[in-house]
Amino acid sequence: MEDSLTVDVRAGQAEQAVSNTRGQAGAPSDALTRAHRMTLDEAKMILNLRQDVSAATAQKQGGIADTIRQELENKYERLFAINAPPAPKGKTGGGQGSFYMQSKVVRARERIEEEWKLLEQAAKATENEAAPPP
Repeated sequence: MEDSLTVDVRAGQAEQAVSNTRGQAGAPSDALTRAHRMTLDEAKMILNLRQDVSAATAQKQGGIADTIRQELENKYERLFAINAPPAPKGKTGGGQGSFYMQSKVVRARERIEEEWKLLEQAAKATENEAAPPP
């Protein structure tokens, strides 16, 4: 009974490895999701952003608007301060949150900013292709 379980687990691991190899050639946004271990939707939920901040949408609109960038910054600062862990005994400051929650806020901001960097790189590549050779 235990041997069949081991075989099934190994088969599952092999299938996962094959799918990971195939996923290497996926969309650049998928690579960011794997690297940051957070989807763009999850990052938006953590920071309570209602607007679409994805690179695909921003390309259609001509870039990320300053209002969206400002909203991200404001929500990040507020959530970072609220989720600050309590100060050590005998010290003042700190908040009522936890280090874990604060780190999720930081990682969500990083994930969204990486998506925007991807957009900027794609825009530069498009400009370079559109420019006539000298």
